[in-house]
Amino acid sequence: MVKFAMLLASGGFIGLIVATLFLSFAMDTWRRYRLVLRTPLLPTAQWRTGSSRQAAQGHLAPGPAGPLIAPFSGEPCVWYYTELRETFDPGEQGGRTTRVIWKLTSAPPALQDGTGSLLLDSALLRDAELSHSVIDHTETGSSWNWRSCPYHAAWADLPPQVQGPPGRGSRNSEEFNLTERLVREGEGLTIVAATLTITSLGPTVTKRRLARTIVHRMPRRLLLADLKSTTQQERRDGVHIGLASAVFLAVGLVLAYLAEH
Repeated sequence: MVKFAMLLASGGFIGLIVATLFLSFAMDTWRRYRLVLRTPLLPTAQWRTGSSRQAAQGHLAPGPAGPLIAPFSGEPCVWYYTELRETFDPGEQGGRTTRVIWKLTSAPPALQDGTGSLLLDSALLRDAELSHSVIDHTETGSSWNWRSCPYHAAWADLPPQVQGPPGRGSRNSEEFNLTERLVREGEGLTIVAATLTITSLGPTVTKRRLARTIVHRMPRRLLLADLKSTTQQERRDGVHIGLASAVFLAVGLVLAYLAEH
């Protein structure tokens, strides 16, 4: 009886922690919703440097380098990012570690809305929800061998200045992972609360360091509806889990008390 009561109380306590996490997620999503709601949607031609309260909505187009072909997948795009990661055991330090030992990023694409265009920094596009994964190739072994990789021919076609050493890995390497992500021409994009920086290539949208920057494929109207709906669902889940967990905790403590007296 006591054991069952303690299990019930423990489950209730864990449930309260889960409920707190859901409510925390709801608060974070609500902040994102308020940020999108309060940031004015401006034509790209009206974006200014130094302002953090601006948003734009448009479609992706080729940047200064023009239409691109991703080097390893061979797919047409307006931006691509390729990296080689190594997973290894550092030995006495303990635990598996993953690090990037080679990477290649294309020139930035442009966001166009009919009034003008803005270049987009690569840091805004590396998110898995914004770019498409076209290659995810894994090999095991203590060293990386391009000749055994099905994409080794693409390596030879890269300009010498961007080839660089692919990395042999450490002595304790367990696996290597080659990935390539890209975005295609014409895809819609909404950017909220980003910073405009003047670079050698032109006006470029970059990620803000101290505040949240939101980049999403949804139009602003649908993004607001999605964030609001997600907030409500997370809040409901948190409240329901919290109430049920509180009951389990209370019942478990009462049963444990009665069993001991």
